[in-house]
Amino acid sequence: MNDKITLIDGSLLECYPIVPEPEVTESDDFSLDTTGQYLQVGRKPHLATDKELEERRRQERIDAKLFYEHAYLFLDNAERILSDSRLFFAPVHVVNGLAYTGTSGFQHPTLGIYIEWWLHHKDASIDANGRLIWFISGSPLSGNNACSAVDRNGKTHRAELNGQFVSVWRSFVEVNTRYTEAKGRYVAYGLQEVIDILEKRS
Repeated sequence: MNDKITLIDGSLLECYPIVPEPEVTESDDFSLDTTGQYLQVGRKPHLATDKELEERRRQERIDAKLFYEHAYLFLDNAERILSDSRLFFAPVHVVNGLAYTGTSGFQHPTLGIYIEWWLHHKDASIDANGRLIWFISGSPLSGNNACSAVDRNGKTHRAELNGQFVSVWRSFVEVNTRYTEAKGRYVAYGLQEVIDILEKRS
């Protein structure tokens, strides 16, 4: 098997396969939400206890904060991240999604995916105030959105988009789904490990 991926700029990135290789690659194709979280018909199904949901949301907030507070550290080290697959495939635990389709197309983003999105889709990924968009949420029909952007001080803000919401989510999905088959197949650092490496603590 060829253990290289082609990045958006055409360069090849050598990868370190997980041994043994995972058998199934999870699909990230667009589809209607089946969880009842983003598309509800009738009563919402009971999926988890309130305590479980609160714990999940708490962990999501912690993970998201770790990511957006270091967004500019990651961007400032873009060349290094795009030259080491273990950095590139570091999972970013931010739950992006759309009304009606949920998280399909947005699943399992990685650090390299965000870096490529910020570099190659600047009109969509950087807001009108020059801040990096790190969270994508909204309606593909109305265009109403609740996207978030972060400034260089690590403070998060409601994103002020340069154009229409459709350009934001479509460009991100395009980059994210480009690597669906590769995600989970190669060795990846955790996000804190990446931060430690980039800050030269390890």
